[in-house]
Amino acid sequence: MSSDDVIELLAYKGQVYAALVNGEGDICRSGIYHPEESGQLGDIHWVKILKSVPGLSGAFVLLEKNVEGFLPYRKNYSFQEGDFLAASITREAQHGKGLRLKALPDLKIPDKIKNEKKPFLLKRGKSLLQIWAEEFPRAEIRSPHPEIALYFPKEIRSRFQIDYNAFDAGLKEAFEALGDPHFDLSHGIEAHLCVTEALTAIDLDAPQGAGFEENRRAIEKLLREIELRHLGGVILIDPAGLPLKKRFALTKFIQEYAKQTFSLKSLNVLGATPSGMIELSVKRERKSLFEALQSLEEQGV
Repeated sequence: MSSDDVIELLAYKGQVYAALVNGEGDICRSGIYHPEESGQLGDIHWVKILKSVPGLSGAFVLLEKNVEGFLPYRKNYSFQEGDFLAASITREAQHGKGLRLKALPDLKIPDKIKNEKKPFLLKRGKSLLQIWAEEFPRAEIRSPHPEIALYFPKEIRSRFQIDYNAFDAGLKEAFEALGDPHFDLSHGIEAHLCVTEALTAIDLDAPQGAGFEENRRAIEKLLREIELRHLGGVILIDPAGLPLKKRFALTKFIQEYAKQTFSLKSLNVLGATPSGMIELSVKRERKSLFEALQSLEEQGV
């Protein structure tokens, strides 16, 4: 990243559109920040055990604001219904799956909180805004909305600039396009995205035909699109019009490319399925931007 990178923010319907933009105006990172939403990645809560489920090796728990989540068992540590304990959120609710948490049994809790016997937010995790600000210390932070500065900790608030040209209509259109399930890649290849609770399927289509090299370049670009949309879990990619043998060869090229250049460290190219689908795995943490934008569209926002 260069010194020309800018973090641009837009207050929109009670949330914040966030984009890291390079000197050419391209979106390099993207996300939606929900200042008041419960259950965000890294938050530490005082939770109540609702129901232990041995078959799932964990328990359902209650957070404040009647938000529920799932807490896997820890080795040598048992949960009893009605107990309270500290836990951190390791996965936000997404694609029909609820919050997932990790127990923090050694965390010291004030007696006042223990005695109240009700769920409580102990500490907020770092927001995307904070993470970006730390990762890109020279990037200016701009927005046409001065109230956004209140969401920053004091140490980075000084970098905030009011800019009424920031996050303009063109950037907003490009940002919201990340919620479109159909998008162009390269060399005439189109991607069609279908997200389910179990996996994400991406079908590549080339109306004019495509060979090995066209598919390779298109999938390299697709990995960036996966990152921008915060897609996670198992992802299956169906290349455009390649015979089975070439699909296996293509997978090896994609594996090497991902290892050398892809910035999303949690992405793993697992290989090709017997039917020639390229299988990826991306650790699920934050709610996907794609899902969030789809939800806004369904609500007519």
